[in-house]
Amino acid sequence: MTPPGSGVPPASPEFLASVVECSDDAIITKDLSGRVTSWNQSAERIFGYTVEEMIGQPISILAAPDRLDEMPEILRRISRGERIDHYQTVRRTKDGRFLNISLTVSPVKDRNGRIIGASKIARDITEQVRTAERLAELNAALAKSEAAARQTRDWLETMLMGIGDAVIATDASGKITLLNHVAESLTGWGREDAIGRPLEEVFAIRNEETGAAGENPVSKALQQGRIVGLANHTSLISKDGRIVAIEDSAAPFRNADGAILGVVLVFRDVGDKRIFEKRLAEQAAELRRTTHLLEPVACFARDLEDKIVYWNPGATDLYGFSAGEAVGQISHSLLQTEFRTPLPEIQAQFMTAGVWDGELLQTRRDGTRITVASHWALHRDMDGKPVAVLEANIDTTQRKEAEKQLENLKNQLAEELAATRGLHELGRASWRPATGVCC
Repeated sequence: MTPPGSGVPPASPEFLASVVECSDDAIITKDLSGRVTSWNQSAERIFGYTVEEMIGQPISILAAPDRLDEMPEILRRISRGERIDHYQTVRRTKDGRFLNISLTVSPVKDRNGRIIGASKIARDITEQVRTAERLAELNAALAKSEAAARQTRDWLETMLMGIGDAVIATDASGKITLLNHVAESLTGWGREDAIGRPLEEVFAIRNEETGAAGENPVSKALQQGRIVGLANHTSLISKDGRIVAIEDSAAPFRNADGAILGVVLVFRDVGDKRIFEKRLAEQAAELRRTTHLLEPVACFARDLEDKIVYWNPGATDLYGFSAGEAVGQISHSLLQTEFRTPLPEIQAQFMTAGVWDGELLQTRRDGTRITVASHWALHRDMDGKPVAVLEANIDTTQRKEAEKQLENLKNQLAEELAATRGLHELGRASWRPATGVCC
């Protein structure tokens, strides 16, 4: 049991559910038919649909009209066990806007290794793409005239020098023409030393997991003539040997005739984010292990408004509601919970101690009333603020019924003993010892 006031261990299901809900990226899962099975708060913020609107709905709701064939192809690749990294595409929001999205999609497997769905992390890169496109447009303006180009370039360089991201610009041959202060810091190259050099000399990238050299994003943008991004798990090797985890986007810019003049590369240090992602992956693995251990027990997590955010297979077995039916519902309403003690008193005790144990009367999906032994544990965030409740319930209906029957038998036996004792006393009173006969 978790000690009073200590919260829940960080590897618990509700903690990971809280981590998912706090992510800035949309985290979505779907089955192999393309229907949504989970939908976090960032997905709601980015796409505009609530979890109630999306659970059970086809993910194709988000497809742009000119990309209707894209999602079925992604599902086919996932069903073959492929992983899709840093895939840039366009998705439509509830209010009809179109967003540039970077997708990472992975297969979801059951305990036997069978692929049962897909997990998708969607990042809104609309502003990043717009920034890259704007920078490309500004660079294209340089070709209009020498005077206008010089003035625009001076303004552009001033802006790029003050931008929060690292920026490198190259010409059409891939040689560096501009390096801002942030890029100097991350690459370890001074501006004067870097200008005129091929990008790969200054921007040396590797896959942080395999150590293999990364594909030059500027060369790729020049070859394909479109915005491209780095693969996941890319690290920059600085001039002084430092290893910096980065994400980037490269956009070609053109002159008035459409000819490519060069490429603008925008990148940033995401080392802290990578550490968080690694920690999340480790905790996700622990969640899968813990979930398997908890499957025989009905276990679900709810927020502080009692809305269910996680529902394990054991809960489905006990109550009959699927995760899709339960998540998003108010737990006490869904299960028609009756409390032996007034709920406000239980809540006050629980918020003080951090745990609560008691007996509840609840209703299954088929209408059957059951008695459960219930354990609640309070989860707090890194600042100590309560954020979620883990509830684990065990069906004690049969035991309670057996106890009731035993109590009835005890009462019946006591009555029979009392009756027997009365007859015995009556017999003694009716017997006359002097004559040896009964009157």
